[in-house]
Amino acid sequence: NLLGNLLTQETAIEIVVDEKFIADINVPVVTTTKEIAAAEAGSTIWLADNTVIALPGQIAEGITFIGGENTVVTTPEIVKMDNFTFKNVKFQQVDDSHTYGACRYIGYGTFEECEFVGECGIYQGNGRAYQTGDIYLKKCKVVADWAYAVNTGGTGNFYIEDCEIYGW
Repeated sequence: NLLGNLLTQETAIEIVVDEKFIADINVPVVTTTKEIAAAEAGSTIWLADNTVIALPGQIAEGITFIGGENTVVTTPEIVKMDNFTFKNVKFQQVDDSHTYGACRYIGYGTFEECEFVGECGIYQGNGRAYQTGDIYLKKCKVVADWAYAVNTGGTGNFYIEDCEIYGW
């Protein structure tokens, strides 16, 4: 009886952490576009608190981004990435260029508990044939001031679950 031994005598306990959880312990926080561009496929990227971080034009496959407190992510006109996940990330266009490209991407993946604000909508390939994967929006908020809030012009499916979407 482990509990009895702990209460009545010294007991040695060995704790073994499963290797699949070690990657989540002491993960370095990313603060630059260069660090994101250098990330290996399948890695998890923790975004620094209170920063504005621009995504590079191409990202390795299978990257998971986890947002920090008050972190804003901006994107170039098109980001090439597949099998991505963004969790708790705020996307915002930082200029008034009206390019419709602030949050456009090529590829497939998932946005969970993300926010899209300003001139920043979600664009699924914008009708291009190379957009073939599915996009999942889960518990997100999209408030597009000038751009389309959601454009499902790609060739994959677009799933929206428990989201708030405002805009045109």
